[in-house]
Amino acid sequence: CKAMKPIYFQLSTALAATFALGASVACAQQSDPQGDEPAAAIAAQAEDSSAKSPTSGAWTYISEPAETFAYFGDRANPADRTFMLRCDRMAGQVWLARGSQTGTSLIFHIRTETRDRVLTAEPIPMTEFAAIALSPNDPLLDAIAYSNGHFAVETEGLETLVLPVWGEVSRVIEDCR
Repeated sequence: CKAMKPIYFQLSTALAATFALGASVACAQQSDPQGDEPAAAIAAQAEDSSAKSPTSGAWTYISEPAETFAYFGDRANPADRTFMLRCDRMAGQVWLARGSQTGTSLIFHIRTETRDRVLTAEPIPMTEFAAIALSPNDPLLDAIAYSNGHFAVETEGLETLVLPVWGEVSRVIEDCR
């Protein structure tokens, strides 16, 4: 029995070192070189966004050979689609798009439970959408997919969208990975 005690000591030391290393990696990952706001500021802003009423509508998933879509809006009236995620498989990009009739660039302020990012969306010719393309591995997409129930899209001059996180959102993101 006494011969086993040093093994337990070594095992417990190794486990403690593993957990300490894991904790330090997790802390290092919280600082984001892409310019996301600090976690404390996001938490305060997330409370503000979560206080807003959810946007009415539902997600609809559409799969085509070269792309997949998740549209949010009124299922009965496709003209009332207010937000879209699109996986362009050929380009390897996930597009975030919002309905807009301005024909100009829009500033999207995307708020999730863990991330907060400002993006500039450009108008899509011959549509009523403005969009921004992201890499499928962009941390913002994971933050959207794993957000606690909803995420918000704030756009100056337009109603804030508080959108539910349903399976369609994750499915489009995963289609591009």
